[in-house]
Amino acid sequence: MTNLTCRALHCVNNHSRLCCRREIQVGGQGAAHPQETRCDSYVRESEGYSNRLDSREAEEATRIDCEARRCVYNAGGLCGAGDVTMDGGAALRPDGTSCETFLAQD
Repeated sequence: MTNLTCRALHCVNNHSRLCCRREIQVGGQGAAHPQETRCDSYVRESEGYSNRLDSREAEEATRIDCEARRCVYNAGGLCGAGDVTMDGGAALRPDGTSCETFLAQD
């Protein structure tokens, strides 16, 4: 499990910069840079459902399934990094997010 910090402020799963999901999916199979990754688990909050009204507890440790095969932290499709930061402060869709912890293999 990974400590996940989330900066995607408009995601319904974001609660105090932590993710409420126990597991997320990071996309970007051919990624060579962080900006080429994305959180495929991102769900935009709507007027009817907001993370500010959500009573779920934020998860301190999150399982991260990762498609970014060129990342040094990818261990058989799972993220092996101890701490991960997902960015996307103004994101309205998954492709507006990115894994800032991504580090390409040489």
